[in-house]
Amino acid sequence: MDATDEELIKSAFLNIVHRPPSEEEMQILLTTFLTERSQIAAPTSVQLLEVGRLPLNRELPQDRLLALTMVNRLLLNLSETVSRH
Repeated sequence: MDATDEELIKSAFLNIVHRPPSEEEMQILLTTFLTERSQIAAPTSVQLLEVGRLPLNRELPQDRLLALTMVNRLLLNLSETVSRH
């Protein structure tokens, strides 16, 4: 993951919502990301990240990966995303 946190969040927003985020939305998502990342305990993050079909890449920073996962979860649950299809 060579991209910055902000770049990854913008990319996720664009891919999920199909438009660029506003400055206010970006600030909310970045704050959410930083809050999630600061509250993650290592054993918990590994347990949550091991759920799924693909094996967990342990070379990636687990706290960052889980915080990005939580931001993506938020994006997938936006009414704009859910009601679009």
